[in-house]
Amino acid sequence: MNNERMVIERTTSGMVRQLSWWDGFLSNIGTMNLFWIAVSFMWATGLFPGSDLVGAMIVTTILMIPHIFVYTQFAAAMPRSGGDYVFNSRTLHPSIGFALNFSMVVWNMFWMGYTAYQFATAGVSTTASLLGHLFSNNALINFGGAIGTTPSLALLIGAITIIIVGALALWGNKPFFRAMSVAFVIGLLGVVAMVVVLLLSNNQGFVETFNKFAFTTTEIPNYYDAVMKVAADTFGFVKSSPKFFSMPTLIVMMFAFQPLGFAVWSSYLSGEIKNANSAKVHARAMVGSLLFTGIFIAIVGALLTRVLGYNFLGATGLYYHNWAELEGGIINNAYFYVALLVRSPIFQLIIGLSLMAWTFLYIQPSLAMVSRCFFAWSIDGLAPKGLKHVNRRSHVPDVSIIVACLIAIAFLAKFCWPGEIFSIYGANAFVFGGAMIFASVAVSAIIFPFSKKTKRLYELSPIQYKIGNFPLMSLFGILSLLYMTFVSFLFCWRPEMGVLTVPSIVFSVLLVVVGFIWYFVALSINKAKGIDTAKVLSEIPQD
Repeated sequence: MNNERMVIERTTSGMVRQLSWWDGFLSNIGTMNLFWIAVSFMWATGLFPGSDLVGAMIVTTILMIPHIFVYTQFAAAMPRSGGDYVFNSRTLHPSIGFALNFSMVVWNMFWMGYTAYQFATAGVSTTASLLGHLFSNNALINFGGAIGTTPSLALLIGAITIIIVGALALWGNKPFFRAMSVAFVIGLLGVVAMVVVLLLSNNQGFVETFNKFAFTTTEIPNYYDAVMKVAADTFGFVKSSPKFFSMPTLIVMMFAFQPLGFAVWSSYLSGEIKNANSAKVHARAMVGSLLFTGIFIAIVGALLTRVLGYNFLGATGLYYHNWAELEGGIINNAYFYVALLVRSPIFQLIIGLSLMAWTFLYIQPSLAMVSRCFFAWSIDGLAPKGLKHVNRRSHVPDVSIIVACLIAIAFLAKFCWPGEIFSIYGANAFVFGGAMIFASVAVSAIIFPFSKKTKRLYELSPIQYKIGNFPLMSLFGILSLLYMTFVSFLFCWRPEMGVLTVPSIVFSVLLVVVGFIWYFVALSINKAKGIDTAKVLSEIPQD
């Protein structure tokens, strides 16, 4: 009787296939995100003088293609909610699939908290400060500066943002993705405005504008040079010039991976995407978003380097890395610096709102991913039944959405007290919540066409492309595995990223261990109820 009830519950999830490839594209764009324009070129140049992140972005965009195709193939073969959880649990082993996805989910709730923190301390702060200086409004200037130094204010703004995103998600997929479209348009409009401003500017003009702006609040006549001097004296900054064929450029490929590695987020929504058994649908969303993000970041990065100055980017990057504030209420990100070059309040508002839009857009796909993984776990009997509850009106997993938002707000609070949590754990999100998970999916892709338990599924799927007699999926898996191993090595090798510190290792390993423990405890509980979880996990989840 228990087994019969289990089957009935699995076949009536209430999820509806109403999302298009464009919705998947937006999910991927939001997860990669042009927010990285704000800090990546500063950060990479400061930590690794002589690096050419523009070149690394272009190369990484190309190298990511096998990884993207692994996910398009899997999403078409198993078009269900849950992404890597479904792929690995059905190919490698259910315990491995769950434990690794458990880690991925926790890191994404961590990331929701971080991006809500950035919405407050970068997006709102930048916009308020810019408008305050433009209109000589001290209240706005003080408000913009206070957000980064007043934890309770950052928490309030960030928590409200997460609640708004959660409310949109509970409303239903249509309003949720309409909001993503609006945020995308606002964000893109601001980036296009930045490109225009940068094309019409030069380094001399920026230096003069920056010094004039800074003098009004710092009374330092040449603050542009002063920033580099303080960075040299305090953080060990050294002047250099970019070289494409160099070790620093090879190293900063991990900075290129930070946005570009995550063009696969739509796979977590495969259970709600129309025609999801078509690899072409997933390729449009994933490959399209990869090329869009890689090209835009590279173009803006090249212009930033020319106008702001390579060494100024490096110096301010060390301020950012060390959580140090610039004087005079200057908000340390590239969006703010570019906005200084225009005196039009409309342009400044567009650029400021653009950064807010990108950070807002970051939270949405992370919430979608986490809630769908909760849902997939519950459908398989590995998590509380409430997490698979689907609202009959909105057709979304409402309980999962609420739980994810609450945990994300808890992470947000940790960012606010103290903010240094990112420097301790942040890079691990890209390793244990990114590259290593992607590597495990690559292993699944290699064996998927050959394994006894998945070979039949492969033969029935629309992805039987081969080079000679060798499955293309396995070839993509091999190439993706090599790349993810390389990126993981870079993050672990460089002490600047803090991946191999004791707190980072303990937290990251603990997540996977807890995932395994959770799995076997759930298995034991189900067994006591007479439920054959192994049988459930040997099948693809029903729609």
